[in-house]
Amino acid sequence: MIETVFLGIGEVFNVSTLAIIVLGIFIGTLFGIIPGLSGVTTVALLLPFVYDMNPLTGIGFLLGARAATYTGGAVSSILLGIPGTVSNSATVIDGHKLYKKGRGYIAVGAALSASLIGGVIGATTLAFSLPFMAPVILSVGAPEVFILSSIGLLWIGLFGHKQEKIKNFLMIFLGIGFSLVGYQRISGEPRLYFGSDYLIDGIPIIPLVLGVFAIPEIVTLLTKRVPEEAMKERKNRYFHELYLGLFATLRRYLLVLKSSLLGIGVGIIPGVGGETAPLLAHALAKKARTFSALDGVIAPESSNNAKEGGALIPTLALGIPGSAGMAMLLGAFMILGVEPGPNFLVEHMNFAISLAFILAIANIVAVLFMIALTPMVKKSISINPHLLFIFLISCTVFGTYLSQKNVFHIVFLVFFSFVGVIIDKLKVSKSALILGFIMGPLIETYCIISIQAYGLALLSRPIVWLSLILLLWFFYKSSTLSKNKK
Repeated sequence: MIETVFLGIGEVFNVSTLAIIVLGIFIGTLFGIIPGLSGVTTVALLLPFVYDMNPLTGIGFLLGARAATYTGGAVSSILLGIPGTVSNSATVIDGHKLYKKGRGYIAVGAALSASLIGGVIGATTLAFSLPFMAPVILSVGAPEVFILSSIGLLWIGLFGHKQEKIKNFLMIFLGIGFSLVGYQRISGEPRLYFGSDYLIDGIPIIPLVLGVFAIPEIVTLLTKRVPEEAMKERKNRYFHELYLGLFATLRRYLLVLKSSLLGIGVGIIPGVGGETAPLLAHALAKKARTFSALDGVIAPESSNNAKEGGALIPTLALGIPGSAGMAMLLGAFMILGVEPGPNFLVEHMNFAISLAFILAIANIVAVLFMIALTPMVKKSISINPHLLFIFLISCTVFGTYLSQKNVFHIVFLVFFSFVGVIIDKLKVSKSALILGFIMGPLIETYCIISIQAYGLALLSRPIVWLSLILLLWFFYKSSTLSKNKK
């Protein structure tokens, strides 16, 4: 086991691999600073550039960028009052208030140190849990993966009020519908490809995720305006106030630990992910009698970065993504020829340990980058949005084409861009669509294998019926809550 850990760490310290991972962290940090570009969008924009990389370098590049996005987003939330990513929304509530009171850099220091500690706790939990999970995961077969994947999608669909639930399920079914195009995995029969050679291998993931996620968010950058008050300069003793923020976080070590564990727990649940963990952490922190504005920064940021470690557990062990961002990461695994799932931890444990180590590195390096970049945040945000728009659109179009050097990728990018804009207008969950697209083939394949191998006897397997009992309990609780609200 110790040999596996050192092997995994050693693979990360390959010079070229480490350089690309650090580049990903830097890009993620910059994207996090720009309000509105989420961690999912960051992965979508960078996904075309991993095609020729080896699996560890490519996944490490994307994972480092995704983790760093949330650290950069915390600073924008505090100094500008605009969430750098959706997951940083909870930080705005108290963080920007502290900025208005002239304590902005103290809040930044608290946010960065909480992000670092939470991220490292999440990565450590991931690294220590994976070896113990391997023997258990070996007992998981096709029926368990089928049921757990299906429950994951049902869980996503059941969030929100009645109309939101209907919209969520519509997006899930639309995503599954897109995933049915091309060869069927078991029979090898082509379907729904309309006689097109381009579609016979299925709808490519790059144009879909960039069109649905990236293009609409890039377009909205043209309408974003930084509040005037946020552009006012304030004279602060920068490093001294960062130190005060760090010290404030260390004094609240129990809050950091509780929030981090909450983030890990929420991250493990498929589909819940991103926005939920920081908001829950903020709400729980606010219940304390001694609650202060700094608590309102430390709790969500600890939870925000820790959740990534939790979300990687079902992604690596079962091939079931914990969030939309992890669904894209799962897509990257498949692009690079590696398939997470029950056998992954047995065959590629050193790879899994490497990813946990990369996650820890990303949180540490992103904080170092932000310490250097924070004084320039307000100036960088004042860049002409039209120039930023042209740069990001160019990267998206060229990246889409270069991923496989196919001009039809551009056609589908335009098509899915319209789909993404319509989804935004209807205020429907894009995450549900992506999760449906990624998990649809997984559910179909394991459903067929389970029925062929076990028939109705699959329902007698312990994990299957326990999962079904938990699902029924969740239906009961959700219906009870909705009746109480009425």
